[in-house]
Amino acid sequence: MSDFRGRLTVLSHSLSLPTPWPSSRYSNLWFALVAISGFVFLSVPRAVGWRGDYLHSEDGQVFLTEFLSSGWISVTDTYAGYLHVVPRSLTGLCATIVGPDGYAVCVAASANAARVSLILLAFPVFAAYARSWRWGLAAAAMAFVFMPAGQQEVLANFTNLRWFLLAGAFLAIIGVFQRWWLLVLASAIAVLAALSDPLPILLAPLAIWRIFTATGWTRLPSVALLTASLIHLLSLDTGARGERGGFLDLLADPTETVGQLLVRGPLTTQWGVSMSQDLAANIGFPLAISTLVVTGILLSLGWRGRFPSDPAVPFAALLMIAGFVFLIVTLSFPASYISLADFWSPSQPARYSALTGLFLTPVLILAMSRAWHSSWHTTFSRSWVVLTSLVLVVAVIGDSGGDTRTTDGPTWSQSLETARSMCESGAASATIPNAAEFEGWRTTLTCEWIGVR
Repeated sequence: MSDFRGRLTVLSHSLSLPTPWPSSRYSNLWFALVAISGFVFLSVPRAVGWRGDYLHSEDGQVFLTEFLSSGWISVTDTYAGYLHVVPRSLTGLCATIVGPDGYAVCVAASANAARVSLILLAFPVFAAYARSWRWGLAAAAMAFVFMPAGQQEVLANFTNLRWFLLAGAFLAIIGVFQRWWLLVLASAIAVLAALSDPLPILLAPLAIWRIFTATGWTRLPSVALLTASLIHLLSLDTGARGERGGFLDLLADPTETVGQLLVRGPLTTQWGVSMSQDLAANIGFPLAISTLVVTGILLSLGWRGRFPSDPAVPFAALLMIAGFVFLIVTLSFPASYISLADFWSPSQPARYSALTGLFLTPVLILAMSRAWHSSWHTTFSRSWVVLTSLVLVVAVIGDSGGDTRTTDGPTWSQSLETARSMCESGAASATIPNAAEFEGWRTTLTCEWIGVR
């Protein structure tokens, strides 16, 4: 028993590393360069079109339509049973400050800026566990900006910012911040995440543990998350989604469930959405999964003989557990949201792959940081790090074309032109399609907002 308690104490200390802002001579300069280049990377047009020309799914039909109908009070409304404070707030700011003509560009720019801003929090946390600001910056940038699946359905829209906020809330809780501005930032991210999606409620046990293990003001982000989670829990409309399949459906066909977990988890983290789908479709699911030997060898090289002395090992394990827990929860959504029969097709839909990738991608980078400095077969270890880095680069390129669903439909300028014509004909409002049009998304614009009275 004493040995077990000792291991728990070691584990607790391992996950309580101080996470100061890196103070190396060039770290701030490189952070700024990565942040700027990351925003540019997210903002450039893709092969399927430029996201600043389109309005995506709920961004139009729900958030903009309801803001134009009821104003700022819509921020407190639930959709699909839960709150969406961040998407609704950003919608209101863009609609009020920019107006109709630049609205779609404002959505794209704001969503991309929000993703980039999260590396402010991720950088010190990953740098502490990587024991290197360079590897920490690489982990933060790959997870929140350059992650392959992040170029698919979650690119440049408010609707799916909640995935990134969830990962940000996790880091806000696990980090031990001493600087006031980092504490305030972490607390704000925790609150915004917990009020924009119900999944951060699952972080409550971690937040409670942190309250008992942290000291002083470093508990603030955990208190903030628990408070906001309670507010959201009281606001939930549990019947809004209708009948749920639940976890029993996942157990009914374990082969397909395992396929979902492997494809949407490690496979898409390693190869990205597009290449994972191509691999599974062209060479078959078993052979596609066998390519995970690349990641398996990397993890072995990175973590071999390092537990419990290396805090990065339990941290990486916690990241993996969190990623798979959230994936399992999302897989239990109703069949209309995700089809287990298509487990080989990770882009059906891509957003669940991105959610898990946010947690698994830093694990790869942390493993690279350890393998690079390994004293065991150093040449082989470094060669494998280069190989896995190239795999990630290929994955980023493979997903860089974007998702055709996000640009399916008229451009925003075409929709505005149609709406203004309808308003000039005497209508008080105009309902026009938005991407993805084939799913039936529609946005209702008031004639007053688009400048036709």
